[in-house]
Amino acid sequence: LADDEEITVETYDRALEAVNDVKGKRTPRFSQRTKADYEAEAEDYKMLMALREAVDNGEITFYLQPQCAIKTGRIVGAEALARWIKPDGTQVPPSEFIPPLERNNFIADFDKYIWEQVCIWQRSLIDKRIEPLPVSINVSQIDIVTIDVVDTLVKLCHKHHVPTSIIKIEITESSYAEDIETIRGFVSDLKAHGFVTLMDDFGAGYSSLNVLENVNVDVLKLDMEFVSEANINSRKGITIIESIINMSKMMGLPIIVEGVEKPSQSDFLKDLGCRFAQGFLYHRPMPKEQFEKFFAWEQGLDRRGFINKMNEQFHVREFLDPNTFTDTMLNNVLGPVAFYTLDQKDLHITRFNEQFYRTIGDASMESRQDAIQNYVVKEDHPFLYKALDDAYQNTGTGGICEVRFYKSNGNVFWFRMHFFYLRNERHKKIYYGRVEDVTEARNRSIQFFEVLRETSDVSMMINLEQNTIQYVTSGNTLSQLGLPSIELDMSVELTAQNRIDDPEEKKLFTEFFKPCRLNNAYRKGLYHESISVGFRLEDKCVPVEFSTYYVTEPVQNERKVYAFAKAKE
Repeated sequence: LADDEEITVETYDRALEAVNDVKGKRTPRFSQRTKADYEAEAEDYKMLMALREAVDNGEITFYLQPQCAIKTGRIVGAEALARWIKPDGTQVPPSEFIPPLERNNFIADFDKYIWEQVCIWQRSLIDKRIEPLPVSINVSQIDIVTIDVVDTLVKLCHKHHVPTSIIKIEITESSYAEDIETIRGFVSDLKAHGFVTLMDDFGAGYSSLNVLENVNVDVLKLDMEFVSEANINSRKGITIIESIINMSKMMGLPIIVEGVEKPSQSDFLKDLGCRFAQGFLYHRPMPKEQFEKFFAWEQGLDRRGFINKMNEQFHVREFLDPNTFTDTMLNNVLGPVAFYTLDQKDLHITRFNEQFYRTIGDASMESRQDAIQNYVVKEDHPFLYKALDDAYQNTGTGGICEVRFYKSNGNVFWFRMHFFYLRNERHKKIYYGRVEDVTEARNRSIQFFEVLRETSDVSMMINLEQNTIQYVTSGNTLSQLGLPSIELDMSVELTAQNRIDDPEEKKLFTEFFKPCRLNNAYRKGLYHESISVGFRLEDKCVPVEFSTYYVTEPVQNERKVYAFAKAKE
């Protein structure tokens, strides 16, 4: 007390408050309050009285901030945010009226009021025959310990006849840290009644991982600090965000990222495979009436809710994250792969995995990584370089070739190589590629070719580079067909077509020999195909089988297909 201050009833009240502050405490044994403290309490009292009057006058309401699918921008839901709007249209910031409510233990009553207003609005939509979107409401740790939140929410939903599925519950991460056992039971009770639960401000506290292991929430809301410019532009920040998103995918937990304000943040999240966000980039918080206008444009809504399947596809950058996959897992997923550097005409292997080493199967491979074209059969060089050029020109599909390699023991093996161009580096081209040993398949194919050639009545060689057909040999049975060397255009105007009477078979024959189809089959690595059609020979129809054989070794840098025809008995 000041020397000139009188002792009053208020003095005794303050003394009693000080006693209560230290009652039951071992330390400290004293309580100190300043004049500023009592002035702050007085301001709190004024604010609470004004709030009470604002509630009676209908000035307390909520705004809705849409939650959107990042890829499409469609609205999947919204978060209800308390607002105090005075009759003249001015707003009192939540930062001014929420803290007094929390300090004086009135926040639970205030939250209940907002929850009910949300239920009333959702009911109004249903009455207008509008299918509502789910709206999330905020539940604090104070709410959980002071009232029966589950019972309150269930009764509000029953009172206003709204399904619990359209009310989502956001619980701040700090609440989980206080009493994890209580929160675990609380979340289970909410889910049992059909409510969707979200962990708000995930990553802001120290207990996130422990909470995820013990509490069965449905959705994570990533704290806005994670997508700050500083974080998305730093290697450490990027690694943390990637790890969280990868972890959520493996757990099947959707993530909503808060505070997205710039396209750079949205693009960054999209690249990581994050699906949902909210922030000023998409929509600012808005009045209910403005939000209702979105229901008139159903294409702008996504009613599937928050989706995140545990088996959804991962992005390539996630495969390269050592925190997500072990080397063994990566090797099993990718198969035999290597990185290559093309320097002028020299193709070098710079890195390879264990599967690649086993597939090549050459003990001296490591000493033969430089200028690997020197170990390729010379006649196959054009085919190798063409595949590399195809990969450079077509970054999506890459380039494919089958070439013969000399092993250190002198044996020759066939390898199918699929290259993808990555980037230029100091005037060198960097490639990534898979390899497959096709020696056995090629040997079977060559044997098949010899059998076809010996048993066929007619043979044709189709040059895919020049779009021509060359008549090769003729047996006695089909010599009457008289297939000459003719130009092969896109319509495949073969003389043989005139001897096919059935329209469907003529169409099948035409499609079979189209250059584009043959090229596609060639690129897929097919060795042979066959069709059967009926040919008119003089006064009778003879069934004829055409078989194709795709030649993969480069001869004068030309791709060719041999077609063999044989009359059936």
